[in-house]
Amino acid sequence: MIFFVIAMFFPVVDINIIGYKESLKIVEASMFLFNRGYIFISLFVFMTVFVFPLICAFLYFAASVLLLFKYNFLFLKKILILITALKEWCFLDIFFIAILVSLIKIFSYASVVFDVGFIAYIVFLSIMFYIVKIIGVETLWNLYEENM
Repeated sequence: MIFFVIAMFFPVVDINIIGYKESLKIVEASMFLFNRGYIFISLFVFMTVFVFPLICAFLYFAASVLLLFKYNFLFLKKILILITALKEWCFLDIFFIAILVSLIKIFSYASVVFDVGFIAYIVFLSIMFYIVKIIGVETLWNLYEENM
């Protein structure tokens, strides 16, 4: 969760184009779109890059703790159903690829410096990739069924 907060609220990159310097923060990027009138796109970005990943990370943690302590299996089942529904809406990897493609396009005429938010984003993305793709919700479902 620490990496998530750093990735969302700290600068990801600093871009310097002919003396004009700008920092990109992920949450501010969504607000920028909203202020420019792209309300649907900004809400979609905010939900898929901030809200759903935050909820998924918290739910994976809660499910793991409940499985570890073998506590409240009815509540755990609801958490696992929610994880199953929300995991498809976490677009962290797609947003990361979009950032990289954008940066590749402007490398030739801008100075780009990667900040602490970029590293935290990579770490959080790696952790979530490991949890979602390698461990998976299926493993949590199997542990749930074994402990019933």
